[in-house]
Amino acid sequence: MPPRLVLAALFWSTLAMSSPLAAQTIGVFRWQLEPYCNVLTLKVEQEGTLYRLDGTDDLCGATRVAPATGLAVPNADGTIGLGLTIVDAPSGLPIHVSAAITIEPLGGIWRDALGNGGVLTFTPGPPRAGPPRPPATRTRTNTPFEWQQAPGGTPRGIVARASENGDPVNGDAAIYGQWGNPAISHTPGNAGVRGESADASGVLGISDNGAGVYGYSEGRFGVFGFSWNGAGIRATSFSGIGLLVQAGAGAGSTALQIEGPIKVSGTAPAFRHVPIAVAYVAPRWRIVTQNGSAMPAGAEFNVLVIKR
Repeated sequence: MPPRLVLAALFWSTLAMSSPLAAQTIGVFRWQLEPYCNVLTLKVEQEGTLYRLDGTDDLCGATRVAPATGLAVPNADGTIGLGLTIVDAPSGLPIHVSAAITIEPLGGIWRDALGNGGVLTFTPGPPRAGPPRPPATRTRTNTPFEWQQAPGGTPRGIVARASENGDPVNGDAAIYGQWGNPAISHTPGNAGVRGESADASGVLGISDNGAGVYGYSEGRFGVFGFSWNGAGIRATSFSGIGLLVQAGAGAGSTALQIEGPIKVSGTAPAFRHVPIAVAYVAPRWRIVTQNGSAMPAGAEFNVLVIKR
């Protein structure tokens, strides 16, 4: 029998055994992660019903190899499943690799957590040429952590829950984000999402057609914003509604409550004028004197124009 088939048969028959044996080394095997030039050199050792894999990824002949550890298990479809964690050097970032191999040609298909994949080729001799496997690095997408919801599932990319017994002084948050330095003052209170920044936006929401930020609460605030010097909440829309406030159907529900003065800038819908009376002269309201005489100087009204 050719040496390759001898190794394959030994590997297959030993991993197919399920009796708990004492720890023993089955052998050392080499596979190439094609189409890349990386070669895995793994020692297979049986420990009871588990088969441990320990070795290295040569990183295509680099001066520093990457440690690789994992398990091999027999699958019901007749393949042998390999699960590996490779710690890239010198970054120290992990990459997870999954593969399923068959007895002949003692290879199969591999995939990694970054979306790379190819053929896992049994390589007792020199490897084939190819580029290095893309490293496990956060700079590939400039995002330390990214999650995309799978189609057909519940439309929640990330779910985080915090205890309802929150800190009454500083407040708790299910998701907490900070940009740059923390804010000078912390507003007590618990939150599902809490963003904090001393010189940028605590929470920034952008949408072309929907709500940039949407908050709902049955007991406190749907959205709560606080700032010492800037805007607690800022809403901007190019063609729609910058800020929509909606009251519920319950008795006593209020769409908007304002505590303190209102300041209007830009094209002002609110302004000051100096009449002493108003009257409705179809089709609009007009500011007049009560007896039709000229307006006296110095009389003032605060006028708020509401668009419907």
